[in-house]
Amino acid sequence: MKTILSVFIFLSSLSLLAQIEVDDRAGWRDRVFTGGGGGLGGGTDRFGNKYFSFSLSPVVGYMINAKVSAGSSVSYQHVNYSELGIKYYQYGIMPFLRYNLEQFFLTTEINYLNIPQLDAGYDTVDRIFRTRWLAGAGYAVPLGSRSKLNLVGMYDLAYRREYFVSPWVFRVFFSL
Repeated sequence: MKTILSVFIFLSSLSLLAQIEVDDRAGWRDRVFTGGGGGLGGGTDRFGNKYFSFSLSPVVGYMINAKVSAGSSVSYQHVNYSELGIKYYQYGIMPFLRYNLEQFFLTTEINYLNIPQLDAGYDTVDRIFRTRWLAGAGYAVPLGSRSKLNLVGMYDLAYRREYFVSPWVFRVFFSL
């Protein structure tokens, strides 16, 4: 029952990367979009250890109509604790749905992430899959006829502190 409810809510909270307008006559090539982003981060983890990270996230999607699109992103993140001499990575797939409201949009996605399970010394004991269910909103800044700069803020509806420091996710990415 929980899975069915999750799928229903996921499908109900749609959003769209603001792309070119499509109508019923548009071919599949006009409906497909690509894009992605990357990230640099750093700071202090919940145990007080300093870290640096970078990530890459290519995106491919399909505009179902002028308001709704669906697609997926693949994610790779590398984390480095230079003071501790520790490096690890995580990766995953992130299917999404979006609903366009002019330049604003609503979005939801499920993140299936493979993350290292670390012991107290930050050694990888095992690799485990964890799921995040993100929902939020964004703003698309036009950069041309099809290209957009997208600013997004999302909240993890399935947040568990033992795996992620914050339930909030903020992204900036491009779509073409």
